[in-house]
Amino acid sequence: MENGQVYWFIAIAGRNLDGQQEWSLWSNWARAQPSGALSTEKAALVALYIATAGSNWIISANWLSDAPIGQWYGVTSDDHGRVVRLALAGNGLIGEIPPELVSLTNVTSLDLGRNGLTGNIPAGLSTLANLSILDLSDNQLTGEIPEALASLNSLTSLKLSRNFFTGCVPSRLRSIADNDLSELGLPVCDATTLPGAETIDFGTLENARYLERQMPRAAAAIKALPWVSDGIAASEKAAVQRLLYVAPFYPEVFNILIQWPWLRDGVNDVELSAINGIHAIAYYNEGIAVQFVQLPWLADGVSPMEGSAVRHISIIAQIDPTAAGRIIKMPFLATIDPPDVTALLSLTRLAHVAPQRFQYVMSHPALSAGITDDLARIVALLHGVNETNPSLIETLLDPDRVTVEERPVHLPLSGRVDLAIIRTRAGAELSMDLLEHSVQSAEALIGEPLPTNYVALLFENAKLRWSADALATLLAECRYRQGRFLGSLADLGFPALEIPALQTLVDEVVKTSEIEGEILDAAEVRSSLASRLGAPHGGVPVVDRRVDGVVVMMLDATAGFAAPLTDERLFGWHAGLFPTGWSGHSRITVGQWRPVGSGPMRVVSAGRFGREVVHFEAPAAERLPDEMTAFLDWFNGPSPDDPVSTGWPGSPLVRDDPPV
Repeated sequence: MENGQVYWFIAIAGRNLDGQQEWSLWSNWARAQPSGALSTEKAALVALYIATAGSNWIISANWLSDAPIGQWYGVTSDDHGRVVRLALAGNGLIGEIPPELVSLTNVTSLDLGRNGLTGNIPAGLSTLANLSILDLSDNQLTGEIPEALASLNSLTSLKLSRNFFTGCVPSRLRSIADNDLSELGLPVCDATTLPGAETIDFGTLENARYLERQMPRAAAAIKALPWVSDGIAASEKAAVQRLLYVAPFYPEVFNILIQWPWLRDGVNDVELSAINGIHAIAYYNEGIAVQFVQLPWLADGVSPMEGSAVRHISIIAQIDPTAAGRIIKMPFLATIDPPDVTALLSLTRLAHVAPQRFQYVMSHPALSAGITDDLARIVALLHGVNETNPSLIETLLDPDRVTVEERPVHLPLSGRVDLAIIRTRAGAELSMDLLEHSVQSAEALIGEPLPTNYVALLFENAKLRWSADALATLLAECRYRQGRFLGSLADLGFPALEIPALQTLVDEVVKTSEIEGEILDAAEVRSSLASRLGAPHGGVPVVDRRVDGVVVMMLDATAGFAAPLTDERLFGWHAGLFPTGWSGHSRITVGQWRPVGSGPMRVVSAGRFGREVVHFEAPAAERLPDEMTAFLDWFNGPSPDDPVSTGWPGSPLVRDDPPV
C-alpha cells in the first residue's frame, strides 16, 4: 500500500462476550499511514474499539477518524503523538481487553473501570514499563490475576475490585501503595497455594478462625463437605475461601447455598463463577440474593448456560438492584433455556449502555406481569433493536403486532439450537428453512459449535412511509435550483461541461471494476470515454479491449438509463465485458443465458477441503429464461409518481389524498 492512499478494507473480528463467542464483519475506507510506532498505537486503539463494541460506546468522538489519536475521546498523547493516557471509565465498553494494548508502550495511566469487560487480564500488560495507574475495577473480568503485573516497577495504583477473579492475589501486588485488592475476597498467594502443595490448612484461610469461634455451625458445615474434609487442594482453595466470605456477612444466603447437593461433589470453574456471582448480588442487596438462591435450577447444579444467567443478573444487580429484584421473580427464570440467557444479556447491555431505555422497557405495560418464556424471545432482541431502530421497541412489545415462529434443530457440533423468526409483518414461507440452512452453513464454516444456542431473525415492517405535503415543497425548490444550475452550465458551453462529466464517468468505471476485483488503468478508461464522447484526450495510450467493453456498458447504462432493459441489452453488456469469450483460464458462454446442462452456478466461500460453504445457488438453467422475463417485466414496470412533475387537483405540489 502507498502512504496517503485511501483503501477499502474489510475486517472480521471475534470476541468472547460473557462466555458467548460473537463475530462481527466490519468495513470502511482507511488512509494508509507511515509504518512505525504511531501506526502501531493507532492499530492498538482500533483493536480496542472493535473488541469492545465501540459503535455502542456512550462517547466515541473521533474514534476511527483521520484526526490525530490525541483528539480521540479518552486518549491523551504527548508532543510526539504517543499515547500516554487512556481514560474510558464508565463508557459502555463490552467485550475482552485486546492483547494489542501492549503496543501502547508510553502509556502511564490506563483506566477502563466501570464497564462490561469480560475475559482475563492480558498478561502482556506487564510489559508496559511506564504504567503507573491501572484501573480495571467494576467489570466482569475472570480468571487469575497475572503475577507478572508485580514486575511493573512504576505501578503506584492498582484497582481490580468488583470482578470475578479466581485463585489468589499475588503477594507482591499487595505492596502497591494504592490498591483495593483486599476487596476481592481472595486469599493472598503463599506457599500453600503453589503447585505441588499437598493440602491447605482450613484454619489458615481468611475468616476461618472467626467462623470457628463465632459461627461454629457454619464452619462445621463447610468442613463437612467431602472435598474439604479430605484436605483442601490448591485448586479448591478459591471455592472454600468464597464460602468463608459469604457465611459471616450473608448468613441467610449461606444457609441455603450450603445445602445444595452439587456442592458436596466439588466445585468446577462454572460453579465457582456462579458462587462469585451470588456473592456479588448479596454485596449489592442481600434480600435479592436470598430470593435468587431459592430458584430451583440453582440447587440442581449449574450448567454453563445457567452460569451465564447468574453473571448477567449480578451485573444488573450492580447497576439497578431494584430491577434485579423484579427480574428474578419473573416467570422466564423458572427454568433457563437459550432464549432466557439471551434475554438477560440484552437487558444487561441495555442497563449498562442505555439506562434510560432499560428503565423504559422495565416499566412498559407488557412487562407488568413479568417476562414470560414467549416474551423472552422478544426481549432478547431489544438491545440490538435499540442500536438500529429504537422506535421498533414499542411495536415488538405489543403482542397483537408480533408473530413468532420457532423451530429446534440439531447440529452435528452444536447440538440443539433454538431458531426463531419474529415478524412485524408477513414473511416468506421458506424463511425458517433459509434460517436453518444459514446456521448449518455457519457451523460448517467455522468448524466448531456455534457461539449461541438461540438464533433469532427479525422481520421488521419495512414499508416506506412519507408525507407528500412535507416533501413536495422541498422537491420543488430542489428542481428549481437544479434548473438554474443547468442553465448556467449551458451558458458556459459544452466544452466546459464535458470535462467534469468525463472525470465522473472515469471514476465510476474504475471504482465499479474494483468492486469485482478488476483493476483498470484510469488513463485508458479516460481515453476510451473521451473518444466516445468527442472530448479532448491528447496523447493517451492505446485502449485495452477489456477497458473498452466496460466503458461501452457503462455509457449505455448511464446515458440510456430510461430505455427498457431487455435480454438483448444484457447480452450486449456481457459480450462487452468478455470480448474474447474467456474468463481467466475458462471459456464461457457469452451473450446468451446459461445453456441447459451447464451445471449449477454458485457463490461459494472456500473452507476446509470438502467443507466449502455454498452461500447462493442461481436458478437452474432451464428456469432462467422464465425467471429473467419476470424480472425484466418488474424492472421495466411503472415507477411511483413524482409529486413535483405529476399534477392533480388543487395544487400541483400538494396531494389531496392522505399520504401512504
